[in-house]
Amino acid sequence: MFGLPPGAIDTHAHIFEPTLTTATGARYVPDYAATLDQYLDVLTVHGVDRGVLVQPSFLGSDNSYLLSALATAPDRLRGVVVVSSGEVRSELSEGRVAHLDGAGSAVSG
Repeated sequence: MFGLPPGAIDTHAHIFEPTLTTATGARYVPDYAATLDQYLDVLTVHGVDRGVLVQPSFLGSDNSYLLSALATAPDRLRGVVVVSSGEVRSELSEGRVAHLDGAGSAVSG
């Protein structure tokens, strides 16, 4: 049987719930949930130590759900946030980037 090496990392996953506010004009909005607890269970079942959450495009630049998840499991998760191209300077101020880095996030725009 094939096994994963110690320290295996899933490098791209999305979490969301249908109650979250979606971005205006989103091309696709799922009507089901993919929750943090479900994701962490999948990692555990498959022997994956850590994961990287990526902000889903349909949630736009409201990264609050992703950042909350990172705070819940900082030892297992890192994340990629999305910032609005029109607000890059304010959303990526030195203080904001330091905060996102401390939360385990990288930035995508």
